[in-house]
Amino acid sequence: MHRQGFRSQFVPEVIATGLLPNTLDDLICQRRRWIYGNMQVLTDYLSVPYNSPVQYVSQSKSMSERLAYIRAHLSQLSAWINFTGFFILLHICSLLVMVDMLLVSNADVSMLAPLYLIYAVYAFFILRRLWAYCRDQSPLNKQIDDDHQPRFGRKIRAWLMHLNFWEIGALSWLPVLWGREKPFVCTPKQNYIQNRRSLFLKNIAALPKLLLVLNIITVLVVAPFSPLYSPALFICAAAVCILKLSAAKVAMDNFSDARADMPSISKVLKQTLKVAHEKKTTITTSYATSLFKDKKTIDS
Repeated sequence: MHRQGFRSQFVPEVIATGLLPNTLDDLICQRRRWIYGNMQVLTDYLSVPYNSPVQYVSQSKSMSERLAYIRAHLSQLSAWINFTGFFILLHICSLLVMVDMLLVSNADVSMLAPLYLIYAVYAFFILRRLWAYCRDQSPLNKQIDDDHQPRFGRKIRAWLMHLNFWEIGALSWLPVLWGREKPFVCTPKQNYIQNRRSLFLKNIAALPKLLLVLNIITVLVVAPFSPLYSPALFICAAAVCILKLSAAKVAMDNFSDARADMPSISKVLKQTLKVAHEKKTTITTSYATSLFKDKKTIDS
C-alpha cells in the first residue's frame, strides 16, 4: 500500500476490547505465539528483495526519515525477541564439558573462557533492558490520567516480569530458521482456576526454569570448593539466580488468587473509566465502557 502511494496513520481510538490472560501459563502461551509469529513475518518480510522497506519510502524523504520508517517495521516485529539464545546453547555445552572434566578429575581452568563471554552477553542484555524500563514514562497511562507519574518500584517490577520471558524470547523463535511451522494457538482466557492451590501449582509449572537451572549448576561448578573456582563467574551466576528468583516472585504475585482484593480492583477500574469518560478522551467510548460493565459481551 505504501509502495502504491497510500499513507497510514495511527488513530488512538478503541475499536475492540478483550480479556487479558488470567494465568501465567496462558500469558506465556500468548507471548510464545507473539515471538514465533513475529519472527515468521520478519523472516518472510526480509527474504524477498522486492519487499525491502527501503523501497516503500518516497525518494523525497530524508535519510533519517527512511531509517525511522525501517525501524518502525523491525522494532515491532522484534519487540519480544532477544538474541541470547545462541549463548544459552553455548552455556549448556560448556557446562556439559566442565561437569565431564570434574567427573574424570581433569579440570582445566582454560575451559572457563566461554563462560566469561556468555556472562558478558547476559550482563549486556539485563542492563540494556533495565535501562529501557527505567526510561519508560508510561505514555499509555498518561492517555487516561495526565497527572500519572511512573514509580521506580513499578518499573523494576516490570523489568523483573520481563526477565521471566528471557529464555522464551531467546529460544522460541529459533525453529523459524529451519522453516518449521506451528499452528496458531489461541489463549484460553475463559479457563478459570477453581482454587488457590491449583492456581499456584499451574503457575509454578509454567515458570521458565532453564536459565535458573543453568546458573545453579554454574554456581556449583565454579564455587570455592571446586577445582574450577572463579570468583567473578561465581558472583555472576549467583546474581542471575537471584534475579530469576525475584522475577518468579513477581510473576507469582501478579497471578495469585486476587478474589480477596476484588472490591478494591473494581473500585480502581470504575474510577479509571469515570476519569476517562469525563475527559472525553478517545481512548474509551461509551460502547467500550459498556463492554467493561457487561462481561458477557466481552466473553462473546
